[in-house]
Amino acid sequence: MPFIGPLIGIFQSILPDVFRFLKDKQDKKHELLLYELQIQREERLANIERIRAESKIEAALIKASSEETQAIQAAAARPSGVRWIDGLSASVRPTLTYVVFTIWAAAKFARVIVLNDFGGTIPEALTHLWGPEDVELMGYMVAFWFGDRASFKRLQVRRERDF
Repeated sequence: MPFIGPLIGIFQSILPDVFRFLKDKQDKKHELLLYELQIQREERLANIERIRAESKIEAALIKASSEETQAIQAAAARPSGVRWIDGLSASVRPTLTYVVFTIWAAAKFARVIVLNDFGGTIPEALTHLWGPEDVELMGYMVAFWFGDRASFKRLQVRRERDF
């Protein structure tokens, strides 16, 4: 029993240091967690700023492209003063569209004939004619002649609202 007094004395002097060590460890763990959360927050904010900057650049590129298209169209619409040159200039795009469409239609018609010659029926051949490339080609053609103007106007209204 005589050893109990000195042991209690040693534990009494060590015990506050142990509690201080455990509290310090807990505090450092909490600070580390706070730093990690702060780093994540700063990374997210940097990501948001990067996205904003990219969208501003994209908007500027769209605006520049639109202005370039307008300048090209304005230059092309200016008459030269020579009537037949103006007529020829105005007929280039429609004529090219007719030529491309005629070549496309001839290729499709030839494909129907070939499929029919190899034992297929015409309705069966027609189901194999329309693929994703055809949809894309016709979409571009229709968008060029009709939809492009509407989407351009929509883009212009959106740009005026954003800037």
